Amino acid sequence: MSYPITEGSSTVTGSIESSIERSQGRDVQESADLVREKVSGNSVEEPLEELEDILIEVKNLKKYFPIKGGVFGREVGSVKAVDGVSFRIKRGETLGLVGESGCGKTTLGRLLLNLIPPTSGELYFDVPKEVLSRIKELEKKDMKSDELKKLKKKHMVYNLSKREMRKLRKEMQIVFQDPYSSLNPRMLVKDIVGEPIDVHKLAKGEERTRMITELLGKVGLNPEHMYRYPHEFSGGQRQRIGIARALALKPKLLVLDEPTSALDVSVQAQILNLLQQLQRENNLTYVFISHHLSVIRHMADRVAVMYLGKIVEIADTEELFDRPMHPYTQALLSAIPVPDPITKRERIILEGDVPSPANPPLGCRFHTRCRYAKEQCGWSADEVIEMLKNKIKDANLKCIKSINAKDKKRVSIVCEGVEITSVCKEIMDICSSAKEVRIRALSLSEPVVEGNKIVLTLPKEIEPELEDIGRGHYVACPYMKGQEKK
Repeated sequence: MSYPITEGSSTVTGSIESSIERSQGRDVQESADLVREKVSGNSVEEPLEELEDILIEVKNLKKYFPIKGGVFGREVGSVKAVDGVSFRIKRGETLGLVGESGCGKTTLGRLLLNLIPPTSGELYFDVPKEVLSRIKELEKKDMKSDELKKLKKKHMVYNLSKREMRKLRKEMQIVFQDPYSSLNPRMLVKDIVGEPIDVHKLAKGEERTRMITELLGKVGLNPEHMYRYPHEFSGGQRQRIGIARALALKPKLLVLDEPTSALDVSVQAQILNLLQQLQRENNLTYVFISHHLSVIRHMADRVAVMYLGKIVEIADTEELFDRPMHPYTQALLSAIPVPDPITKRERIILEGDVPSPANPPLGCRFHTRCRYAKEQCGWSADEVIEMLKNKIKDANLKCIKSINAKDKKRVSIVCEGVEITSVCKEIMDICSSAKEVRIRALSLSEPVVEGNKIVLTLPKEIEPELEDIGRGHYVACPYMKGQEKK
């Protein structure tokens, strides 16, 4: 499949792979500048006229979990579980969240419900169109205005008091992944499903019983089931009980945290069909978290792909599955089995392990595993040292005594017994002719000689941001700029 690819002022046609290979430092920087002009933060901007249908708006949301160490338990670092994500969810829509384990999907789901406090960021839930429009207008004019502060204090979820948050709890609920541990084994079903009704004092006596019976009927359970304990049910029936409990307060939003992953395939289909039916009947909005890409395609209207705490791509479901643009999304979708023994799909095998969210890579967080990675993607000194040592060893440069990281972006090479200028030239020739991108990155800057040391500097990294590439398709990769389906 070919795409029109913009190079400078001319347009040529080629594959994604060949177009990326032709990208050089100047083209990369121009693409990055275009991204920064259009997008601020890992965000998605939508026309103001569409604000009327927005149920949730998230702006630059972050959640860092502290790492403590030492005798006094001081904070020595942080795990960046969610790191600056922004998006909107329309009323009645299903947004699918996909990504590898540990990428921040569940943490993001809990942040949406304010079950855990954020490190920073904003969350608006069911705010009138006029208010959202006014907030956006004031943010462009004056971030310090009193009116903006008042609006945010009144409408931003994280600024609500405990009493106000308790009222809002009726509007947002969660269905947990494990139907076995999410139900209290000592409570009867009528008490499990009726607990939200009791907490919010919605009904008592016969009215409470009628509401519980109605809720159980909605999820396909019989009235007599309310007098049983959770252990007397199958996994699918337990998940139905969890769904009934979540629906008890007639919420507008349901966060579904892998609701079918612990169930058999046949039971999964029943639960998914039930969720779709309930959504149609009650105009529910879903945030559907899952590893199962086929389930996401079946359930979601839009899909957001997460990697190491950031959203790297977001698009309508069919658009994303038909035209994945981010290299990580392409790798994920290549793992979906094709139900045809004749058809073959290229399997993209990602090299290396997922980096630690406590110490994520500079620049693009995916560059350490990306087959399209370029010199400006964010290589650090620690990522290039071992490979550079092997290159120096292969070149038989015995005058090199040590190679160390001077800081995150600089590599220090200590020489002895030779003219350092000639050695410097040899090292730069090794770097510029290397096949590996991370080694070639060292040749983009002029080396600095400090006594018997040669200091090589890696180029400044590009911070990829979500950019609209057409048809509501957003991707956080500057190398995808200008590529549209032919």
